[in-house]
Amino acid sequence: MMTGKTPYGDLLSGLFITALSIYIVTAAVPWGVYGAAGPGPAFFPLIYGGLMLVLGLVLLGRSLFGRRTVTAAGEQPAVDPEGRRAAMATWLALAASIPAMMLLGFLGGFFLFAFFLIKVIFHKPLITSVVAAVAITGGLYLLFQVLLDVDLPLGMFKGR
Repeated sequence: MMTGKTPYGDLLSGLFITALSIYIVTAAVPWGVYGAAGPGPAFFPLIYGGLMLVLGLVLLGRSLFGRRTVTAAGEQPAVDPEGRRAAMATWLALAASIPAMMLLGFLGGFFLFAFFLIKVIFHKPLITSVVAAVAITGGLYLLFQVLLDVDLPLGMFKGR
């Protein structure tokens, strides 16, 4: 059942994400996508900027033309407060992980971020949370530091 109400949160988010992605793509194009040594500085910004653009347009389209969930009384259901708290906690944890990485390095800061998400947000057992956080952090370290040779933050462990 369709209602006449537009979810303004989705509409505004879609507009913001679309505008930001257009800025990212247009700012990255002059940097060079590919060079003699491989991917250039615009390679990854173009990929995630393009992906953001597609997802922002999907969100815009769904907010303007998509079906909306409605209750039996014909009203949109209330926002899930638990989901809102989890989203806010995730954003705060992400923000806290940046200075943690500067202090503890990528391995320490990202491990704490991943552990928090798995244990606190997804409510997994302690051992599962530790193993998954180690695996995710190790996999990202292997991908970026070892395979792609991207210098990750070392924090106070600069003398490796």
